Amino acid sequence: MTNSEPEPPTLKRTRSVSPVWILPIIALVIAAALAWQAWLEQGPSIEITFGDASGVKPGKTLIRYKDVDVGIVKDVKLTESLSKVRVFAELDPDIADHVSADTRFWVVTPRITLSGVSGLNTLLSGVYIEMDPGKPGRFQRTFQGLDVAPLVRSDEKGSRFNLIADELGSLDVGSPIYHRQIKVGEI
Repeated sequence: MTNSEPEPPTLKRTRSVSPVWILPIIALVIAAALAWQAWLEQGPSIEITFGDASGVKPGKTLIRYKDVDVGIVKDVKLTESLSKVRVFAELDPDIADHVSADTRFWVVTPRITLSGVSGLNTLLSGVYIEMDPGKPGRFQRTFQGLDVAPLVRSDEKGSRFNLIADELGSLDVGSPIYHRQIKVGEI
């Protein structure tokens, strides 16, 4: 037997990820993927200015086109002069290509006029904002909302005329217009 001393052990340091960190790393990757997907699916934000916002509620009031939901109101604020209301909304990404300078918005509420009743569906579903896309063009973010629904929408045939008279007489919003005893429009 030889009396030799054993060789000292050699220490090698290896850098590896502890298995404890695998689960948090996977959770971080999944969270990043979900955040990226949510960002990609987010639609454009727009601002619409109205005279008043009666019945418009953030998170509840929808924007519709032909009874299809195309957006939702995110916030409602007063203008700096307190004379009007600014409505901030988010639209669906699919509708963004159809929003341009010609796009019109108005608040749909129940109305009773001489020519009939409109907006009765809002009694159950609540007030909503209707959109008329108009002619295609460059995307726009700010709009001036209409006080009443337009008589002729962009996808309908028809004309709009401004008549000026000295006296109003018995005319009112919604009064029918006749030509040869056939109703051809309304005020």
